[in-house]
Amino acid sequence: MASDPLRVLVVDDDAGIRHTLRQVLDEAGMTALDVPDAAGALVAIRSKAPDVMLLDIRLPDLDGAEVLRKARQISPDLPVIILTGHGSIEDAVERVKEGAFWYLTKPCGQREILAVVGKAAREVRRTRAQQQPLEARFSLLEMMGTGDKVVSLAREIGRVAPTDFSVVIIGETGTGKELVARAIHLQSRRAESEFVAIDSGAIPETLIENELFGHERGAFTGADRTQPGKLELASGGTLFLDEIGNLPLTMQAKLLRVLQEKRCFRIAGTAPISVDVRVVVATNQPLDVFSPASTFRSDLYHRLSEYVIRVPALRDRKEDIPFLADRFLRATNDELGKQVQGFSPAALDALVAYNWPGNVRELRNWVRRAVLVADEAVEPSHLPGAALALELAAAGPAGGPAPGGLPLKDALRMHTEEVERRALREALAAAGGNKAKAARQLGIDYKTLYNKLKKYGIAVE
Repeated sequence: MASDPLRVLVVDDDAGIRHTLRQVLDEAGMTALDVPDAAGALVAIRSKAPDVMLLDIRLPDLDGAEVLRKARQISPDLPVIILTGHGSIEDAVERVKEGAFWYLTKPCGQREILAVVGKAAREVRRTRAQQQPLEARFSLLEMMGTGDKVVSLAREIGRVAPTDFSVVIIGETGTGKELVARAIHLQSRRAESEFVAIDSGAIPETLIENELFGHERGAFTGADRTQPGKLELASGGTLFLDEIGNLPLTMQAKLLRVLQEKRCFRIAGTAPISVDVRVVVATNQPLDVFSPASTFRSDLYHRLSEYVIRVPALRDRKEDIPFLADRFLRATNDELGKQVQGFSPAALDALVAYNWPGNVRELRNWVRRAVLVADEAVEPSHLPGAALALELAAAGPAGGPAPGGLPLKDALRMHTEEVERRALREALAAAGGNKAKAARQLGIDYKTLYNKLKKYGIAVE
């Protein structure tokens, strides 16, 4: 807020009042957003993250008290200034008692508007400055969105973070599992110590032991100095093991022993090293430890799964797509020095309708590419999956009929599978049939690639 223009959301069903307020705020160097009803206000709070809201107490779709309650659920520190007529001052005062910042009586004078908005802005700055530094550095809601599922996820994190429980995070590739792990660390008593991350699926089996435990000088050819392992570096803090299902069985046994004994040995080392580490792990699918074909030790799983968190796929929290798309657009504008203004309604409809097999990571890539080629606003033709996006935008709301008479959910599934097949074949071709290399290019682990090839019957030449 200190450097960016103040973002003020005006909510009033009177177009003339909205125009006047927008003009006053714009001339004062603020960014004014305006909507005519409660539904638009709640969407704008989620997607535009305003700093202050001017709210008409009488709206066509919801009472001011209900809007205030919902707004505070989405953004607890958003100052809400009630706009009221002379006959509703008592109601406005009641809303202030319920948590509104202040109220203004229509018609409002320009100086009065700017004074109250400025005071609200200073108050929210003061409140945020008083929050713990670690909370200021990291907010799950600012990163992932403010939909019901993310709010529930943040509540779970707040419950387990202050403990020393080991945590298993389950979620598809690209859903933000590492963000969740970092949130757990930053809200824990270990927050001042290190957060150390290892991608278990990206490190060859021959190197994973050295990565975890380190080595002594002379342990092997080329070991010209002692090197501590990640377990040692994370002592006092949090060790995050991504794609834990890919950890070799020999390493699973050694990790279990470390967790039980709270000590480890470097390769070729003889002196035990004490480690006080909280372990958080992630997997893109549940570890079926009870299956006879399972390659994951059940005793290690039970040691790690003192608490289990499931991260929802993006297709299951589509209310966050406008917020995420806007956040990625603004970040890419800053990176490229551009001023793309936003998304056309058709482009936004296409983003919401798409099924996002690659989740938030795929959405970020789409938006970055779109901002690169767009000039004023992002249109469906700027999206990487332009043909698919145009079909989805034309299909109407989710659940409605799609072209050809198919329900949209079936059309989405068919399109998604075709996109996945094409991406798999192209990656394999580019990697010369090397599945490990193709998996890295696609940003997925080897096991996921193997399962998808099997699902689609794609043979590697």
